[in-house]
Amino acid sequence: MQEGLFAGRAHFCPAGTKRNGHAEVNHDFFAVLWNVEQRSSCDTVVHITAAIAQRCPHLVPACRLNGFEFYVSNRNNPPYPINPIPDHGGMVFGTLFTRPRDSFDSAGSSQADFNCNSNIRARILVSGGRYLLDNYWGHYVAFLVDETNRVQWVFRSPACHQPCLNASHGGARLYFSTIEDLAQLRLMHLTINWDFVAAFAASTRVSSRETGLNEISELGTGEFHRISNDGLSRGFHWNAAKIARQPSVEDSSEAKRSLRSTVRACVSTWASVHPRIVQRLSGGLDSSITAVSLKLAPSQPSVTYVNYYSRGTYGDERQYARAVAEKTKFPLVEYRHNSSIPMDVLLALPRAESPVAYMSRGVCDQREIDLADQLGATARFTGIMGDSLFQMPPAAPTASEYLRTHGLDRRFLQIALNSAQMDRVSLWAVLRGAITGGLLNPPKQFQPGEFSRQNDSLLTTEASQAAFSDQPLRFVHPWLHDLEGVPLGKFAQIASLSFNSVYFNVLHDPLESELVHPLTSEPLMELCLRLPSYVLLYDGWDRALARDAFELELPHIVRTRTTKGSSDLHLRELIAYNEQFIRDLLVEGVLVRQGILDRKKLDDSLPGQTTRSALPLGLLWATISAEAWSRAWIERAVPC
Repeated sequence: MQEGLFAGRAHFCPAGTKRNGHAEVNHDFFAVLWNVEQRSSCDTVVHITAAIAQRCPHLVPACRLNGFEFYVSNRNNPPYPINPIPDHGGMVFGTLFTRPRDSFDSAGSSQADFNCNSNIRARILVSGGRYLLDNYWGHYVAFLVDETNRVQWVFRSPACHQPCLNASHGGARLYFSTIEDLAQLRLMHLTINWDFVAAFAASTRVSSRETGLNEISELGTGEFHRISNDGLSRGFHWNAAKIARQPSVEDSSEAKRSLRSTVRACVSTWASVHPRIVQRLSGGLDSSITAVSLKLAPSQPSVTYVNYYSRGTYGDERQYARAVAEKTKFPLVEYRHNSSIPMDVLLALPRAESPVAYMSRGVCDQREIDLADQLGATARFTGIMGDSLFQMPPAAPTASEYLRTHGLDRRFLQIALNSAQMDRVSLWAVLRGAITGGLLNPPKQFQPGEFSRQNDSLLTTEASQAAFSDQPLRFVHPWLHDLEGVPLGKFAQIASLSFNSVYFNVLHDPLESELVHPLTSEPLMELCLRLPSYVLLYDGWDRALARDAFELELPHIVRTRTTKGSSDLHLRELIAYNEQFIRDLLVEGVLVRQGILDRKKLDDSLPGQTTRSALPLGLLWATISAEAWSRAWIERAVPC
């Protein structure tokens, strides 16, 4: 019977057994969705199923429904994070936590059992997954099958770092977490999206539905796909810009209580499913707040801190990390950055959908992974995203936001003065910007700063034109296309949240411990989006509200710290050590031959000492990553 493959009873295979230990989001998956009423689509799925069995035997079926099949990789340790929706309704893949009805308390919320009854099932399906957003939070991808209305939905949670790539083949929709699985199936010829590669090399942060491959798209965080007989439609159940338009929390005392309780709740909730944790502790404010929140966690996890240091005033933050370790009584392991690592290891990395994966893996320290393994830690925590959520400079937009909301008063003048001092610009420049951006001509779109400085990159004029000028917002996240009514102080925060996937390393080893960014959790993101920038940043202090919210737990030396650490010297030393490799890689490389890199600019930027290059270190690192990534796809192409 071809009326659909797997028509009839829902089948959840043994791989989908219930979790009994810690949460995981590192499991790779591959899903196929199709219309069971189209014979050609069913024939395509027969071919895909056979290809999986023959070429990707590590992918094992975990769920089979009418028009939906889901595989997990047996390279990952079971049990797998599958949460079934009864009566053929689909499944949620990942980790969910119950969302409190009112506000968070310091005890945190418990992990959801997700005992989905028929009533909840109906609400999930009729809402296309929005019900999950309103009642749960976590890291997950939902696959919903509404047989009654002949509609399928795919929804990626707002804080899901794991990629959800997608492609179309012969009437079937494919969703997967790693591009290598699709490539090995040999279903389609994959070609490089050179405009994307150019945009990445010039800006390091590309956040759109496009990837480095023309045939592959990415489902964004908070985004849904609706698949029906009418085709594919898309939208956002969770939109950072829309949340930022909501009524804000102006009362500083309420904001302080809410920020403290929400941070504690998010960190505690993630800690509740990881009894042993290794945490990166730079000694900066964000990682220190994460550290003291782990100390306060009701589950009392066993925590070991890791600090990386290098030469130089800004590269050695050990005094701050040691102060936190002394305060919390958790052990601290210190590693000196290794600047003598051969960068040719980049050429041996597996293929990925984007050069950003090479950039992320290139700075990953294996010692941290090995330490977690030795200690039996199931997760490695970070303080990533704290800078953006807690409000770092530039401070000038806070003056624009306040003026637009409250008008001209004495507090506005003080905010403008503080902003000028923090940004090291004239008071007149802040006032002029506030009047223009806050009242006369509020911007309605936003391009991250790197996008407006592409002329500082190594791109040829033609490559820059194709990547940025022809369609200026092509590689900018859809949230940033329509910011009418959004406070100006929120623009950079929304842009940072749009780069969520950057912080998930798609080239991780399947058996290594999970990388968790507890500050990048929906409840905290939503709260900070609703806190005005002038409530988060005030009296000349960046992240002022966060400092005050944890004033009792943070060491004085950390809470009053005004400098920020930097690994620039380490990167310069690493580049100097690999100078000849970098020159050989780039000067006669793929990107030069493709007309993306300007040979003269490259020669000027790579003189006898690359450490003296005027090119920003981040862009040089991105260019190296883009070249290595491009070579991987050209030299290791798999025939269809």
